[in-house]
Amino acid sequence: MNIVNEMVIDNKFPIDAKVNHVTPVFKTDKKDRQDKVNYRPISVPDTFSKILERYIETKINDYVESFLSIFIAAYRKRYSTNNVLIRLIENWKLHLDNKKFVGAVLMDLSKAFDCVPHDLLIAKLHAYGFDFETLVLFFSYLNNRKQGVKVNNNINGFMTLISGVPQGSILGPILFNIFINDLIFFIDKSDLSNYADDNTISAWANSIRELITILESECEIAIKWFEDNNMIINPGKFQALILDRLRRNDL
Repeated sequence: MNIVNEMVIDNKFPIDAKVNHVTPVFKTDKKDRQDKVNYRPISVPDTFSKILERYIETKINDYVESFLSIFIAAYRKRYSTNNVLIRLIENWKLHLDNKKFVGAVLMDLSKAFDCVPHDLLIAKLHAYGFDFETLVLFFSYLNNRKQGVKVNNNINGFMTLISGVPQGSILGPILFNIFINDLIFFIDKSDLSNYADDNTISAWANSIRELITILESECEIAIKWFEDNNMIINPGKFQALILDRLRRNDL
């Protein structure tokens, strides 16, 4: 309890609680065990960190829920993938019953949790009304985090993370939801449903051509947001692929 009190008073997350061990787990659908891309990194924080994070989570959760969009469905109580699917299906049925054409574009972000810029995340926390002391604590939580790859119970060295929210943590998913929350407000001619790094833009129109035009426009807005927020590696290539497939009616 003294450590928790010191953390709150000093607005400083303990250094010893900012170390993650990453275990590479082989993907069962792959064959080549010598290729590192066939392994999924599982990041595991220690119990000490989770205790401190749980305390912070209990203090901020109600406030975060007060402004988080209903279209953000991951890592939240009373939300799940079912919420996304039911909302999409019911929405599509409604517009199809009204003789509309319905279409959707599914976007899967690459390494989304690892790409979150710390300074921009802190700026968004400030915009959502977190006080200065809390911002300092979160900056301390994110700054100078280290992780090392654990193989056969051995870790040869640690690297300092310069971006991203900690995977396998309690606060990481909450911070990611806060970071991506404002994307919803940029999409105004269609619906956007988010679940972690998966985003679905859903639109309806009186004709296929009108539908494609709406989806093209909304995709460009979303891709611009991803680019501005450093969320995809190659937005130009990604955009070209989406728009090309839209024009060929593959999406």
